[in-house]
Amino acid sequence: NLNERTEKLNATVDATESLKSTAMSLSSRTGKLVEKYEKKKWYNF
Repeated sequence: NLNERTEKLNATVDATESLKSTAMSLSSRTGKLVEKYEKKKWYNF
């Protein structure tokens, strides 16, 4: 019973970690995209 709970806990931690890293890479990509467009002048659109 304790083993099952530990496995579920580990799975939850793994999911949280992967979610966090996905969010981090997404935000860094979004940040780079924003930077790219901020460098352009608004009339270049």
